[in-house]
Amino acid sequence: MSITRWRDGGVTVTLSGDIEHFVRRAVDVAAGTVMKEMQAVAEQVAKDAEATWYDDVKRRTGMSGKWDVVTTVSRTEVQIGVASLDTRSDRRGRIAAWFVHRPGPLSVVKRAATRADFKAGRALASPPGQRLKGRGVVVELNPAASDGKYLLGELVRKPFRVKVKVVSDELGQRIVAAIRRGS
Repeated sequence: MSITRWRDGGVTVTLSGDIEHFVRRAVDVAAGTVMKEMQAVAEQVAKDAEATWYDDVKRRTGMSGKWDVVTTVSRTEVQIGVASLDTRSDRRGRIAAWFVHRPGPLSVVKRAATRADFKAGRALASPPGQRLKGRGVVVELNPAASDGKYLLGELVRKPFRVKVKVVSDELGQRIVAAIRRGS
């Protein structure tokens, strides 16, 4: 016969027999249910982030928009999260996906000037090192100008927090149902 002791602060509860078996099984089922639910949330967030990552971004390397679900198990906890598959990082160890952002509201684009631009007085002389086909350039507001927010927070972190909150509200009922099913 086994005995299980649960300690929290100054309180110790000792369980044995059928109650110990039921509580151990309930904890195992609850942990499995929580892990499955959190992994499902993380997979959905990763899938949604991959689908919309490059919608508002001009420079595309194809590396920073790939995401995967990572489960880290230690002696005291299990962490489930969404991580970029891009291994590039800066000197501080921040991943490349950290820096990807939408164009800001005042971002500009340069294009080669046409004859109409010269006649209208919109063309500028080409700056050194930025010659565009031997012509002048026109600097315009970026038609894709947006809020300038970083995509990691907008497409991964915020949706993950919101979905975890929604799932956690229903999680207690799912755990009870799983324990009653005996799975």
